[in-house]
Amino acid sequence: MNRIYFALAATLALGMAACGNGGTAVGCTAESAQAPVVGIVKDQLERAISAKVRGEDGARSVSLSKIRAAIGQLVIAIDDIRTSKEDPNSTKRFCTGTLKVRFDADALADADHTRETAGLNSVSALADAADIERHAD
Repeated sequence: MNRIYFALAATLALGMAACGNGGTAVGCTAESAQAPVVGIVKDQLERAISAKVRGEDGARSVSLSKIRAAIGQLVIAIDDIRTSKEDPNSTKRFCTGTLKVRFDADALADADHTRETAGLNSVSALADAADIERHAD
């Protein structure tokens, strides 16, 4: 099961507002704090891809359902989460972490084939050019 991790060195600064009853503070490592961030990443990825696949006539060359399905295959996680700042006058926490996206090996092979057909370099070369860490498991 060979998968490649693209560790995007994206430090997320996330202001955590109080939620729940009585203003209970949400910790940085809580699932309820991470889920919205992962959702935002997926939404923004969908928007960026949707804009990139529009032709000059404004029509998409790839359907929105296919874009969503491809994004759904990604495993997006936030690792190395820690509290970077606490507001003493509220329950807010400011958190940092490393965004990790894991791509399926078959998807990477398909992407490499498509890029080769288009006369472009491999996904690995693209990751190297963008200074993105790669890990295999």
